[in-house]
Amino acid sequence: MEKWNLYERIKIQIELIESFSGGNRECVVYFVDQQNKKGRLTFTNVFDFRYAIENAFIDRFSNIPKSIHGKNSIYIVDESDYKSDFENQVSGTIPVENIRHFVIFDVIDTGIEILTDQDPILSSQ
Repeated sequence: MEKWNLYERIKIQIELIESFSGGNRECVVYFVDQQNKKGRLTFTNVFDFRYAIENAFIDRFSNIPKSIHGKNSIYIVDESDYKSDFENQVSGTIPVENIRHFVIFDVIDTGIEILTDQDPILSSQ
């Protein structure tokens, strides 16, 4: 069963994910926080990602423990089904030991899941 944890290195409340770009093993999430400041999260060495709006993430929201729900917009998922499926699909062609499953939500309707072995970088726009 998946275990959801707050990502403690970056604490941010994302009001709205304005846009998302990905390719060439990098993903960038452009957002507005609850203080109306624009920022971006950059993920490098990305192996896979999923981007969805509300209905595709209803079940994902229900997996977040009530004790941490809403305390941050970035989570790490341990014992992730998504990560396990990815590891099986690559059939040993890339190292998977250090891959982590990040989930980023805004308060409106957007969710992004990212598999990477690097920490995200927070910067202002």
